[in-house]
Amino acid sequence: RTFASYLEERLDCFLTGKLQRRYTSIDRSREEEDGEKSTNDSIGNMKPSVLLDRIEFWQRLLQRTIATRPTGAATTNRLVQISLYAVVQESFHLYKDILEGLTYLVQCFFHLRYEDCVQAFKTCLKVTGQFAELRQFYTLCKRIGVGRDSEYPSVETLSEEKIETLREFLK
Repeated sequence: RTFASYLEERLDCFLTGKLQRRYTSIDRSREEEDGEKSTNDSIGNMKPSVLLDRIEFWQRLLQRTIATRPTGAATTNRLVQISLYAVVQESFHLYKDILEGLTYLVQCFFHLRYEDCVQAFKTCLKVTGQFAELRQFYTLCKRIGVGRDSEYPSVETLSEEKIETLREFLK
C-alpha cells in the first residue's frame, strides 16, 4: 500500500510538472540536435513562490518514499529489495533537489517578501525533521542490502544556528 501511495504521489508530481529532472549529457545533446530548449526550469531561475510550491510537492513525495520502508519478512524479500532500489535511487534526486532549493531560498531569504520568508522558514523546519527520517531510511536500506553504500549521499541538515538566525529575522 505504501508503495502504491508513493507511485500515486510520484505520478501526480510528474503530471503537474513539479518533478525536477536533472539532465544528462545525452538529454542536452538531443536538445541541441532538435534546436529545443528545456521546459524544466533550473532551481536558480524559479521565483521563490514557485520554488516553495515545488519543494512542498517534493517533500510529500519524499515522505511517501520514506514510508515505503519494509518491515518484517519484507526486508529479506528479493522482489521488495529490487523495487525499493528504484525508490531509493529516486530519493537521491529528490534529496538533492530539495537541498538545492533550500540552499537557494536561504541565500536569498533576507530579500524575499515576508509571506515567502514565513513559508521558507516553515519549509526549513519541516525539512530538518524529514532529513533525519531520511537518514534513518538510508541506514535501514544499507543494512538490508539495497544498493551500495557508496551510492548514498550523506544527508545534510540545517544547523540550529541557521534556523535560529532565520527565526530572529522573522521576528
